[in-house]
Amino acid sequence: MHPNFNHSQRLLLVADSLLSKGFIIGATLNVWLNDRFGFGKAILLGALCQLAGYIAISPCPPFPVLICVYVVVGFGNALQVCRTYI
Repeated sequence: MHPNFNHSQRLLLVADSLLSKGFIIGATLNVWLNDRFGFGKAILLGALCQLAGYIAISPCPPFPVLICVYVVVGFGNALQVCRTYI
């Protein structure tokens, strides 16, 4: 990522930490989403969040957009992974 954006290492670490923040938000909302909408719809929401996030990341958008999309990808990733280990 560094050659594409030419930002400092600290700013790139912020982007990676936002992926973790999205994962934490998704992990905490996981049980509520499962109770409210059911297992299948919650899994579908996680898959759609990942799909939309990775589609938005693929054309190498501007850095602020990339940071916002990382939160969505982390959220979808949490909905998918937390279901595996429950």
